[in-house]
Amino acid sequence: IEKIELFDIYEGDQIEKDKKSVAYSVVYRNKEATLTDEEVNSIQEKILKELEEKLHAVLR
Repeated sequence: IEKIELFDIYEGDQIEKDKKSVAYSVVYRNKEATLTDEEVNSIQEKILKELEEKLHAVLR
């Protein structure tokens, strides 16, 4: 992962009270080779798993 940027936070009628929706932009880069979909998907799955376990986050 080269860069992560929070670009949106939403709290409103479409989200449960006391919760919020956050959106991030993630840049994946390998300076030596082109990343495959499988490589990026594997990294993304690990990120989502950690967010679920540590923060109880839910992918919408």
